[in-house]
Amino acid sequence: MEFSLAAHLHGVELKWVLRARWVHGLEVSLNRSASLCTWNTLIEQDDEHEWFVLFDFASTGEVRFKCSELEIVEYTAESKEATAE
Repeated sequence: MEFSLAAHLHGVELKWVLRARWVHGLEVSLNRSASLCTWNTLIEQDDEHEWFVLFDFASTGEVRFKCSELEIVEYTAESKEATAE
C-alpha cells in the first residue's frame, strides 16, 4: 500500500510517498464530502517491530493500520520563494 502525502510548512512544500508492506488491521473511515486535512499523524514501532500508523483527519475521519515494513520511497521539499522567482 502506498500513500502520497503533502504538507506546507513555513513556506516549504513537502511531498513524500510512504510505502507499507504486509498491512493488516486496516481501518478507513473518511467523510469524502469534505476536504481532507490531517489533524494528527502517529507512526510508532512496537516491541515486536511492527509499525502502527494513524492519520487523523479530525472531524472527517481517520486511516489506521499495522504493517511489518514501512519506508519513505520518494521525498521532495521545495521552497515557495524559489518557485516564485
